[in-house]
Amino acid sequence: MEGVGNVRSFFYHFKFGNVKRSGVDNLKFKSLSGLNKGDLVKPFSLEEVKHAVWNCDKFKSTVTDEINLGFIKNFWVKLKDD
Repeated sequence: MEGVGNVRSFFYHFKFGNVKRSGVDNLKFKSLSGLNKGDLVKPFSLEEVKHAVWNCDKFKSTVTDEINLGFIKNFWVKLKDD
């Protein structure tokens, strides 16, 4: 039964209702200016995506579909727009 261990682990971590956690009330976080906030929702350029793909090991897989980055690199011309 593949995945049963993961389900048990997930259940164990989230089965407790009231867990005492430290607060963040006294912490000060840096914030972004109005101009920089817009960069958080800006679409990635094709060059940025290609740079990210080429900087990864070809045997790594981005998701559980087992298509590794070597496949994406080999078929970049056909896949780049996806």
